[in-house]
Amino acid sequence: MNPNGKALLKENKRYYLLDSLRGISTVSMVAFHLCYDIFMMYGLNTSWYFYPMTAVWERSICVMFILLSGMCLNFSGNGIKRGVLLNLAGFAVTCVTVIAEPNQAVWFGVLNLIGCSMMIVSVLSDNLKKISPLSGALISLLLYAVSYDLQKGCVGFFGLDIVKLPDFLYSCLLYTFDAADERSSLYFGSSRIYKQNKMIKLY
Repeated sequence: MNPNGKALLKENKRYYLLDSLRGISTVSMVAFHLCYDIFMMYGLNTSWYFYPMTAVWERSICVMFILLSGMCLNFSGNGIKRGVLLNLAGFAVTCVTVIAEPNQAVWFGVLNLIGCSMMIVSVLSDNLKKISPLSGALISLLLYAVSYDLQKGCVGFFGLDIVKLPDFLYSCLLYTFDAADERSSLYFGSSRIYKQNKMIKLY
């Protein structure tokens, strides 16, 4: 735990800015999922999800939750324990969605992502503290840019494809190949996998 975070916990103080951002992000997430259910699941406007502003809205929610989770980890007494609990919650979401809506089951969702990240950061915290905040932010941005087009089977830089990845990396139990297409259509950037008319939500 960050020493400043520990001091704040002892004084029972709160960062109201973080609380406000969490509240705004939660409302935004609920509104997004409501729109997704209306437009996509009920078929009111299935092109809604592919609008540029929809992608921006979705990514803003994901980025904000991930950033806030990382900030709040400094106030956690046991990041590994919290990570395990979040992974269990993510597993519960998977079980429920597999039963309730198999075609849109959530596999390794954002709860699992944050949970695993918390556990990794907790283990590596001593080494990560040696990296300056600015350097850490730049490295994170670079990794995001390089991995942005993984959904297309490429490693590049924000749309500029540099290295094409082999097809076997995309062969997994989450989907199967069709004789009619050489590669299933992946859309990790929007956190979902599209396979013809079948869709599997990652988060």
